[in-house]
Amino acid sequence: MSVRKYLADHIRPLLPTGWVFYDHDRSLSTVGKTTALLMHTRIEPGPQQGVLTHTVALTVVEPTQVEGHMDDRLDDVLEDLIPLLRLIPNVQFVSAERAAYPANDPAYPAWSIQLTVQTTA
Repeated sequence: MSVRKYLADHIRPLLPTGWVFYDHDRSLSTVGKTTALLMHTRIEPGPQQGVLTHTVALTVVEPTQVEGHMDDRLDDVLEDLIPLLRLIPNVQFVSAERAAYPANDPAYPAWSIQLTVQTTA
């Protein structure tokens, strides 16, 4: 099973009802509901021979454009989601960074959550 599929299978049930989830990166011109996109971004040698470390970004995009309110909603989402992500077997929460989606104007507020997964080669 691929790392992306493994994470998608574990993350999808953790997300609140009503969210949109994509198990791959895609270009969205409009965001009508809170949306999560999963993107496998890097593979590196692991800490031991025969182990690979995969880095995956889970981007959470908030459709609200009202300043202040959007930050509150995103903060609440992250405070609820990160502890749940830490419960997924073999997954390490690395960081979460404020982002914008897409990276150009006009953009929706977002968080990019970095996760790592170790697999055997």
